[in-house]
Amino acid sequence: MRADADFFCQPHKYPSEKNGEIINTGRHRWIGKSNFVEIRSFWHIFRSFDRLWAFFILALQVMIILAWNGGSPSDIFDDGVFKQVLSIFITAAVLKLGQGK
Repeated sequence: MRADADFFCQPHKYPSEKNGEIINTGRHRWIGKSNFVEIRSFWHIFRSFDRLWAFFILALQVMIILAWNGGSPSDIFDDGVFKQVLSIFITAAVLKLGQGK
């Protein structure tokens, strides 16, 4: 940050010829476009929340596996169900592969 930049300075004011009032002369130096304009598409909302969507998909997969094999959350400690729940890591890898740019 520069102390002599225009951002920190107030516009120059010169005394008017009437009654000693101070008026703004309107002399400003144009420095160009100072902001970034982002162009968004329909898919922007999905790309912005990709980790959240991945979590929702993985959680849904676990809930479906648990519901299919008994329906109780304590069933996750059963060996067969636990091995099926571990398939979420494969699903997570596929989602990351699909997310690649």
